[in-house]
Amino acid sequence: MCGACWEVVPNCQDGEVLTVDANSTDRCCPVYHCVCEPYRCAEFSCPLGMSTVTVSTPDRCCPLQTCECACEKLSRPKCALGEAMQVDKAFLADPTNQCSCKRFNCVREAVCVYGERGVMRPGQTLVDHSEDGVCLTTQCTHSLDPTSGFHHLRATTTNCSAQCQPNQIYIPPKDQTMCCGVCKNISCLYRNDNGTALLYKPGKSWVSDCMKYDCTETLSGPTLVSYSFSCPPFNQTECMKIGGTIISYMDGCCKTCKEDGKSCQKVTVRMTIRKNDCRSNRPVNIVSCDGKCPSASIYNYNINTYARFCKCCREMGLQRRSVQLYCSGNSTWVSYSIQEPTDCSCQWS
Repeated sequence: MCGACWEVVPNCQDGEVLTVDANSTDRCCPVYHCVCEPYRCAEFSCPLGMSTVTVSTPDRCCPLQTCECACEKLSRPKCALGEAMQVDKAFLADPTNQCSCKRFNCVREAVCVYGERGVMRPGQTLVDHSEDGVCLTTQCTHSLDPTSGFHHLRATTTNCSAQCQPNQIYIPPKDQTMCCGVCKNISCLYRNDNGTALLYKPGKSWVSDCMKYDCTETLSGPTLVSYSFSCPPFNQTECMKIGGTIISYMDGCCKTCKEDGKSCQKVTVRMTIRKNDCRSNRPVNIVSCDGKCPSASIYNYNINTYARFCKCCREMGLQRRSVQLYCSGNSTWVSYSIQEPTDCSCQWS
């Protein structure tokens, strides 16, 4: 029988396995030794912000591993559109962060994400103009979208060119932040009573319903100017009394009397008044009677001859008027009284 073995069994280190020497398996006291199997070494990891330092020694199966600070090896995230990079304050205060490394996270900003056009701040407005005069206004609102976590976008469309009249053309705004431009007149627009619209070029004038219209060129383009015109006083009874003809003009809005001849009426004659060596300093307007009056020669069978009737244009009343005359003989002014007719009419001579 085998006696007690005095061979000391070695204590294997990490990564080593105790094995029997193949040449001593038939002995009572086999020979043991430690065989290094690296895959048996314990896994070693360092906290975030630190890297592993490995040092191999001949007398150890598993290498000596330690941790050292390596904050620069912390990767920074690539933030998406509408996100901002922020320091992870929780990681900065974590006790495992022995090197006080800064780690960054992507946090959604309080913005609106407008596709590939970028981001917009709440309250900002973006205006787009199309060639056909349509304005698209996109505004970033202050309300949040619970699904995306970003602010809502509100878009409105305005057809600016549709606001122009038939006599206007649409001009886009010079300031691209403005939505609509202006409508500029290129002609004058006039609407008839039946609702039809007519276009007139600058310089055109016409009369309708006793109103005069002018298409006038102004700084803002052709502009329709309308105004009523006043007719001179007209007495139809007097016109017929003197045998005149009533004539309409201004498209029938005004009337006038066309006389066949000059009827009896007051007229003004300019003359210089002289009396001895005194005379008026300048010609004086003197009222006189002038004009035609009726006359006739009618056969009277009672007297077997023609009876003649004749009226002349005479004064109906007189009024006195004083005129200043300058006398050259004694170089003085004197007052001279003349008579003027108060009215004129045809009377029997």
